[in-house]
Amino acid sequence: MSNSIAVVILDTLRYDSFGEYFDWLPGKRYLNAYSTSHWTNPSHASLFTGYYPSETGVHAKSRSLNCKQRIISEDLNKEGYTTRFWTANLHIYQWPNWDRGWDETVGPFSLEPTPEYLFDWSSAVREIEADGIELYLKSIYRCLQSDSPTIPSLYHGFREFKKNKQQDSGAKSIHNRVQSTTFGDKEFLVINFMDAHTPYFPPKDYSSFREPVNVTIGDGFAKANINQSRIKKAYDESVKYLSDIYYDVFNDLRSDFDYIITLSDHGELLGEHGMWNHGYGLYPELAHIPLTIFGDGFDGIEDSPVSILDVHKTIGELTNVSVDSRGQSLNTTKFEPQPRLTEYHGFLPGHEEQFERKKISREIFDIHDIILRGVVDSEARYGYETPEGFIGAQHLEKLLEELIEELSIKNIDESDEVELSDEIKDHLKDLGYA
Repeated sequence: MSNSIAVVILDTLRYDSFGEYFDWLPGKRYLNAYSTSHWTNPSHASLFTGYYPSETGVHAKSRSLNCKQRIISEDLNKEGYTTRFWTANLHIYQWPNWDRGWDETVGPFSLEPTPEYLFDWSSAVREIEADGIELYLKSIYRCLQSDSPTIPSLYHGFREFKKNKQQDSGAKSIHNRVQSTTFGDKEFLVINFMDAHTPYFPPKDYSSFREPVNVTIGDGFAKANINQSRIKKAYDESVKYLSDIYYDVFNDLRSDFDYIITLSDHGELLGEHGMWNHGYGLYPELAHIPLTIFGDGFDGIEDSPVSILDVHKTIGELTNVSVDSRGQSLNTTKFEPQPRLTEYHGFLPGHEEQFERKKISREIFDIHDIILRGVVDSEARYGYETPEGFIGAQHLEKLLEELIEELSIKNIDESDEVELSDEIKDHLKDLGYA
């Protein structure tokens, strides 16, 4: 029998915040789950392939999914699964090859289900080489010249424009899409929610602030005077909203899916270590992630250390599809905890401009723009590298060296990178990536 699987990634959700706001979520809870990275693209690549960022070549210096490893969607699609990927995160939609193996890939600008007869505003915006008011005027002109019904299409476009102005995270649109989709018997669905990501700006019923609350990794290095309680409050309010809307989404999904895997791709820094956001380092607040699995045979609490790599292998096991992976299936009594790596490959290209705007010296940038790694051992003890030295027990540093020796590191071709439009660059800037 084939099982339908939904994987829900609550982007940027801290482990401690998950414990505070998601006590309603049923299933088996893994108390010591770790990502392979501190940010979205490499951690998703590990989830999709079962390999480390160094091995897939997906990290800060190469954001496209141009890896030699097969993607879980490719494996499942080959076995007759309908594969769907709905993401509110621009990073795992804009860069090349993130649509590998998916029957349906829906990005942040198209999450709201739209009747086919209406004008396709998302495609128009991508095709038109213009910005600002010129972009919207040309889009409207295309709408008027199309065969789509004018008034309903214009109304839909106005709603989408207004939604973007309100910093909508896409959560309501994802919920609407879940409710409007007829799922089959062999489904693999991956959803990415962005509601806990900067800028923190949940709907007004949840927020104490009239404007988005934003903070960047550059603020930490600039030693900016940041109101920590304000940032923490805005983050908590965002997480509370995420919990409430995911409650509704989860209860819709459980009627169509045999298993629902809920996890975060990485955490967030809220002033710990003098840092903010998740653009730098392998601090435990970034590497330690929430993970639950809901479905037959999964209940209780597990305190053994597990990795996002193990989630990849588990999906293969639950669907009875063979996958190549460094991970182990969590759907077995033979699971034996293994030491796992976490990886940081330096700043993203846009961070250099961010540091310049904040007048942070080039020397500081260069000191921290290096490869760092961390390790969690089979007893769930964690240690990690910093430019100043290793943080953690001595045996962890030795273990880290041994694991690095086992890596099959992919050489990066910088030509994989693509030039982005000004609109996309502005959006990435809003998210703290530039």
